[in-house]
Amino acid sequence: MIVKWGVIGCGDIAQRMGIPAILQAPRSELVAVADTNAARAAEVGARFGANHVCSSVEELLRDEEVNAVYIAVPPTAHRDLTVQCALAGKHVLCEKPMAVTAAECADMIHTCSARRVLLAIAYYRRFYPKVLKIRELLQAGRIGQVVFARIQFTMWYNPVDPAAGKEWRTQKAAGGGGCLVDLGSHRLDILAALLGDACRVSASLGTTACNYAVEDCAYVLAEFPGGVRAFASFNWNTRAQTDELELYGTEGRIIASPLDQASLHVHTPAGIQSWELPRNELTHLPVVENVVRNLNGEESLRVPGEEAIKASRVIDAAYRSAREGCAVTLFP
Repeated sequence: MIVKWGVIGCGDIAQRMGIPAILQAPRSELVAVADTNAARAAEVGARFGANHVCSSVEELLRDEEVNAVYIAVPPTAHRDLTVQCALAGKHVLCEKPMAVTAAECADMIHTCSARRVLLAIAYYRRFYPKVLKIRELLQAGRIGQVVFARIQFTMWYNPVDPAAGKEWRTQKAAGGGGCLVDLGSHRLDILAALLGDACRVSASLGTTACNYAVEDCAYVLAEFPGGVRAFASFNWNTRAQTDELELYGTEGRIIASPLDQASLHVHTPAGIQSWELPRNELTHLPVVENVVRNLNGEESLRVPGEEAIKASRVIDAAYRSAREGCAVTLFP
C-alpha cells in the first residue's frame, strides 16, 4: 500500500520535518496541502511537489487520492481536525501534544476507532535509539528496581510580541497552555514510555519572568506504578539551557543528558558503560515509516492515541493540582 498524504498546516514543523519525512519514507507520497494562509499553502505545495493545493480542509478531505492526513497545526485544533479526518475515512498522524485535554484525546481515539482509521501521534522522541536502549536496559534490570526519574528542560522563550500569530505557543487559545504543554508534553511522554501511566500528580506552575499569561515554568512530581517517583521541571524563563533525563535504580543510574544528543551512560557498582546513539536528524522520518509499515501490516504502531493520551492525563492533572493546591489521583 502506498500512503498518499494530505497535509493540514504548512508551518515551520511541517516544512522542516513532517513533509520532508513524507517525501523520504518508502511507499509514502505527498498529494495535497492545505493551510489557512493560502499564499503559504501555494508556496509549500509548489516547493515540495504536492499534486493539489487546497483552499480548505473540506476540499482536502474530499480528495479521493488522499488516504492519510498529517495534522500540523496548533494543539487547540487537533481534536476537531482529527474527528473530521476520521469521519472522512482518512488515517491520521497528528502533531503533539495530542490535544489540549485528555477528554479531547479520548474523543479522537473513540472516533478513529469507530471509523476504523489509524491514529498516530508524532511523539518522535520515543523513536530515538537512546530511548529504545533505555527501555532495553530497564527491562533487563540493569540498574535494579527503578525508584526515581528526573527530567529537566530549560531555555529562554520570551517573544517581543507574544500576541503575534507566529507566537501561538504563548497564547492559550491556540497552544492550550505554556511550557508544560509545549516542551513538557514530549518529555512527559518519554516518562510514560519508560514508566507507564502516572498514578498521582502534584504540580506548581507560574509566570515569573516573561511577558505572557501562560506559564513560563512548570514543576511536576508524578508517582508511577510500583512507587516510582519522577520529578520534571520545564522552564522558558532562563537563558541557562539544559535538557536532562536521569533514571535511578537500586543498583545504579542511567544518564541521557542532553536527551536530544547521542550520549548514554549507565553507572553501576561494576563501573560505567557508555554508548553513542545519535537520533535521526530528520526526526519525523521514523514516525512516518512506522505509520506506513503499520498500514501495510508489517509492525505495530509505536505511538497510538492510547499511548499519547498518557502525557495529556499528566498535564491535565498538573494544571488541576496547581489550581487547587493539592495532589491529583489518576489511578488508585
